[in-house]
Amino acid sequence: ASVAAAAVAAGADMVNDISGGRFDERMLPTVAELRVPIALMHTRGTPADMRRHAFYSDLHAEIRTELSVQVAAAEAVGIPPWRLLVDPGLGFAKTAEHNQTILRELPSFVASFCGEGSLRA
Repeated sequence: ASVAAAAVAAGADMVNDISGGRFDERMLPTVAELRVPIALMHTRGTPADMRRHAFYSDLHAEIRTELSVQVAAAEAVGIPPWRLLVDPGLGFAKTAEHNQTILRELPSFVASFCGEGSLRA
């Protein structure tokens, strides 16, 4: 959170958080105070152990569910939806096959957050 605040003070227009706000409990409240957009990326585990967490029963549904928790946490601290970007986290706790599936199904993934039947519908 302190690095994000310093970056915005130095001129950054947004925050890109690879943990989706999970690694630093002050990240989401800080971004709310900064009033800048934030990209919430999906990952499991930490950069050191994420490969051990690259197992999914339903890739699309699990990414959507896990990111939805972070979207709700961001909104709960006052980050409005128009300042939220979601990132499925290509390469982060994903295999090459997972990455290909995400790219192939990207329109469906986007629709699950933005279109009919989405979190916003």
